[in-house]
Amino acid sequence: MSPHTKATTKTRTAHIATMGAALMVLGGGPVGPVPANAATGVLQAQAIIMPSTLALTSPQNLNFGAFAVSGGAGSVTINTAGTGTYTGVTQVATPPPSEANIRIFGDVGSSVVISVTDPTVTVFNGANTMQVDNFQINTNAGGAIETVNMTNATLLVPIGATLNVNAGQAAGSYSGTFTVSVIYL
Repeated sequence: MSPHTKATTKTRTAHIATMGAALMVLGGGPVGPVPANAATGVLQAQAIIMPSTLALTSPQNLNFGAFAVSGGAGSVTINTAGTGTYTGVTQVATPPPSEANIRIFGDVGSSVVISVTDPTVTVFNGANTMQVDNFQINTNAGGAIETVNMTNATLLVPIGATLNVNAGQAAGSYSGTFTVSVIYL
């Protein structure tokens, strides 16, 4: 498993425990042919075992692109489509900005809650820092928590955010991490 891949067994364990309980209840009946004097209307039970999976990968990181600071404070907002809005700073052509993407692998028909666990994270360049906040999941109005239905076994979820640039921010390459949580409902 790569460092960008996370899997959970919590949901899988819950599904297995539920199926185990159902099998114990169904397993208490007679085995073999039903006697001729048995009551009518007997329902034959079948156990269906469905694997439960939940895995995440992050095929694309959040990138605020390159920009020039003119002295005052500003911000760079990247929406869930990867488009940047630059306020108080000037965008430089390359590298272009991009939204983060997480890919969720799960069961079709399930619902998942996706959230960014910290409302504000810090990015670093040595001793120099900036704050990232206003995370948007899936849609530009999605906020930092979103419930999504798994209509396919694979779901690509975009994430945008705002980078707050300090007045007189030192030039350099800043990096940091944010944590995304995905929970089956």
